[in-house]
Amino acid sequence: MEVIVYEADCRRFQFVTAASYLETGGHEASCGHMVKSSGLREWCKDLLDLCPVCSLYVQRMDADKLCVQCLPCSEKSKKTFQFCWGCQREWKNTDMQSNNCGNESCSLTALLLGCGTIKKMASEVRGCPKIRACPNCETLAQHCMRGCPDVKCPNCRYRFCFRCLELNGCCTDCQIVGRQKLTGKKVYKKRVRRVKLTPQ
Repeated sequence: MEVIVYEADCRRFQFVTAASYLETGGHEASCGHMVKSSGLREWCKDLLDLCPVCSLYVQRMDADKLCVQCLPCSEKSKKTFQFCWGCQREWKNTDMQSNNCGNESCSLTALLLGCGTIKKMASEVRGCPKIRACPNCETLAQHCMRGCPDVKCPNCRYRFCFRCLELNGCCTDCQIVGRQKLTGKKVYKKRVRRVKLTPQ
């Protein structure tokens, strides 16, 4: 029997035989459709996430809305608690239908929380999110995936470790820290370039 499947990796539909699809890691859902576990996982991730306050799973009822209510937190605080699905911070905008939660740098924080991880086997930063924020000035940066885990911030010029986010780089076998949320801090130190003066 031939079935039509959507391949998320290459973003296209294709005809395959049910038997060959099952052999390559596909599954038959209860509705009869064929699905890969990676696609099912992404679909669940779009509907379920952790509340940033109580860490319980919350279901997003409308996939088009970013404003989500956590019932346990609302009940505990005796007022409605809503948070942004994108940046995982408390909803500040009075318009619940808006795609802007009112938090500064919402889209950038959502990018930090939702970007993929580095999968290149030989890379020193394998397992890290693809995008990090400089721990000094919060400018977003990427790693070239070659060489040591250090990255030079294009804004403040400080070096930081892409794995543990320590400033001035890291020369030890450090642990990968979790994903970041932007604080919106405006004050940071900028590294001054030292110019060597040659005696005349």
